[in-house]
Amino acid sequence: MSIIKSIQASKTSTQSNSQASWPIPQIDEKSIQSALSQGQLVKIKTKEDLQRAGEIRKKLKDLAKEIDQAFKPIIDHAKKMKAFYLKPVEEALERLDSAIQDYLERARLEAEKKAQAEKAKLLAKAEKLESKGQELSAEGLVALAETVQPKTFLADKAKTEDLTFREEISYEIFDETLLPDEFILRQPNRAKISAVVREKGLATEIPGVRVFTRLVPVSR
Repeated sequence: MSIIKSIQASKTSTQSNSQASWPIPQIDEKSIQSALSQGQLVKIKTKEDLQRAGEIRKKLKDLAKEIDQAFKPIIDHAKKMKAFYLKPVEEALERLDSAIQDYLERARLEAEKKAQAEKAKLLAKAEKLESKGQELSAEGLVALAETVQPKTFLADKAKTEDLTFREEISYEIFDETLLPDEFILRQPNRAKISAVVREKGLATEIPGVRVFTRLVPVSR
């Protein structure tokens, strides 16, 4: 005799607006506790005890199967409903994060462009000074030009009321043909690359891979 009874409950399906039903188990906990107690108290000293243990074991196995089957429809329904609601939200977040990364990348490239222009301007001045025989001053400008770096797009400058950032070491594969065999499956072995990048950070040196720091959006 089954110790788990199911009753039908009608629920409105969000996807089809039709009535969908699935069983809601009613558990006979006393029967379950009785079966569990038998399994816990059994002592095997004789072949008869072994026979009894086999009977109890079969009962417990059947019970486990019955519980699994009783809850499966609810679990399957919950998984489907979760996917139905969660998938579009995750896709929207992915599109939004992609747009944020595009913005940050444009800001980085603009900073690099300005730094290159400033460096070129200093080198041009140095060249003019050198042509006038002012070599010492020219060398000073060349040295100054070498120190010019893009202004960092700091996380605190990028954050908004609802969005902040944390720095994360990331990488991109710019030439798969340069990757050593150990980092190749049938495609680039991103799991191994990621492990090396996590361990070595910006000091990572893998041919074909550029490692860099990026800002990752964190909602708060």
